[in-house]
Amino acid sequence: MFGEQESIEAASKDQLTTGLTSLHAFSEQQRFVKGGAANLPNAFWSANNQDVEKVRTTLKYLIHGAGDFIERLHDVLYNPCMKLGYFGRFCALELYGTIKPEECLPMNGRMAKALRYLGCDVRGA
Repeated sequence: MFGEQESIEAASKDQLTTGLTSLHAFSEQQRFVKGGAANLPNAFWSANNQDVEKVRTTLKYLIHGAGDFIERLHDVLYNPCMKLGYFGRFCALELYGTIKPEECLPMNGRMAKALRYLGCDVRGA
């Protein structure tokens, strides 16, 4: 669903929710939501003012935008016009890496922990 810009543009709120909840990093946000996984979609949409178009725009920009991925990642995480509640660094990295693994391997908190355990120097995670 997130692999094509047109798919994101055509996606409904429910389809976007289903796609996001398939990300391990996004599902982990349930720790910060009263009621856990069952309430995560509502918390996400509430935190983002029910703005489906902003979510679409941010996801399209992150995955399919022009220019350097790292700059787009920064914008999605720190630019108030693009930042999404309950969608942090590992959500963005896992989503982008799942769609475009040839550019950036998928990374989430669980993967970072496993790599550290194996002796890799994973910084900033």
